[in-house]
Amino acid sequence: MLVFHDQYAVEAVRTMQEAVRARWPDAEQLLICSVVDMSALPVILRPLAERVMKGFYAKASEAMPPGRDVADYVMILLDRDGAVSRQYGAHKVSETPLLVLIDAAGIVRGVYRGRQLAEAALQMLASLESVS
Repeated sequence: MLVFHDQYAVEAVRTMQEAVRARWPDAEQLLICSVVDMSALPVILRPLAERVMKGFYAKASEAMPPGRDVADYVMILLDRDGAVSRQYGAHKVSETPLLVLIDAAGIVRGVYRGRQLAEAALQMLASLESVS
């Protein structure tokens, strides 16, 4: 699952991750990756943005249940030139984050744009589960 968002949607993403992990706790069953478009940031500010993301990562690491490796559960993909974000049509993610469900074969099985990420993710995953 890819989640295209920025710092203004972090809480919605966190809520979605908690809801999804309650049902699918194993990272081997489901990967959830945040995609952050860095192309709009001036090059000089990118190191600062990366430090902020490392801070989010560290905070998530502290909250990780014992026995779980944060590297398996908190994935932040930096889209430095914005190519991946453009390919998936992710724009204005401050207002409307984009959620993309991709199956094990690499086929897009669901797309949702909006703030109700938890509900959308659970519905998409349930529909994928009912097909298999």
